[in-house]
Amino acid sequence: RVRGFLFDTEHYESGVALSRQSFDNLAIEGELAIELSREPREEDFTVHSLPACIARVFPVIELHNHVMRGQQSSAGELIANNAIHAGFVSGGGGLSSNCFSETMFDEARLVIFRDNQLLDQCEGRLLLETI
Repeated sequence: RVRGFLFDTEHYESGVALSRQSFDNLAIEGELAIELSREPREEDFTVHSLPACIARVFPVIELHNHVMRGQQSSAGELIANNAIHAGFVSGGGGLSSNCFSETMFDEARLVIFRDNQLLDQCEGRLLLETI
């Protein structure tokens, strides 16, 4: 199992201008993140909806230093490096667990720009695949 941690010192707000020179071969991923209201308990996962321990779901862009140090690139090294963040940019707003519905993501959209150029986007129910 792999898990990553997000730290305040690596947190940037949406709209920030970051220098590519601050990173080593910058790689980015658009994701949905969760903020916990409390420690999850087993009973939080007994129904098919967002658990009550989730305070909100919100968009983030993960920042990674994409460096492969092995003689030959491997999936294991990529996965391990992916768990080490170089920071994250958080979008505003988000949805709380009491707003869950089958249509809650129908109008949602996650977009990534670099120098005012659209790099990628994900919309609607495709966002559910990242949760």
